Amino acid sequence: MSTATIKASPARTAVLGWIETDDTVMELIIRGHTQKDSWDLKLAQLTTGVGDLAAWLKLPKETRQQGEAVQPLHHLKCIYGFTVGWIIHVGLNPAAVAARISEERDRQADLFRKGKLPFSCSHPATGHLPKLRILVEEVGEVAEAIDMFEEHSSRRNLGHLLTELTQVAAVTVAWLESLEPQSAPSAKSADKPKGAKA
Repeated sequence: MSTATIKASPARTAVLGWIETDDTVMELIIRGHTQKDSWDLKLAQLTTGVGDLAAWLKLPKETRQQGEAVQPLHHLKCIYGFTVGWIIHVGLNPAAVAARISEERDRQADLFRKGKLPFSCSHPATGHLPKLRILVEEVGEVAEAIDMFEEHSSRRNLGHLLTELTQVAAVTVAWLESLEPQSAPSAKSADKPKGAKA
């Protein structure tokens, strides 16, 4: 799907704008790109990042609310940065990464509008736990893609791994969109299912 097909929401534009210059994200991109770890160790690091986010979500609501704006943002930035670094390490041109992630967000938004997804991770009204389920599912698909590549190391299977990593990054971008305070009205309208009232 072309990025021209669906206009990016202001929230996505904002997230992709600041995330590319965030020091924590840039450090993790470099680390993920330059580390010579096996894919299994990279998967363990990615899973640890998601686990840290899940551990924060497990805290009592009162405790979570004290750092509501900071904690999920920090964990999601770490997951995004490491995943983008891994995408570059696998072989995608760094200049193409943001466009590929934006195209995947377009695809996700289109699926939601067509009623093929029950909720959108970019909606502020969608709770953290449903978003976590989607993120965990995508990380599981990265593990499956690694298995497929180890069984048969083909360009097709490498492309499948890149697709799954891109989906992880896109889910984190969608979640970050939902945390953009000024994005709530635009995010709801950008990913509104067909026939839904504004």
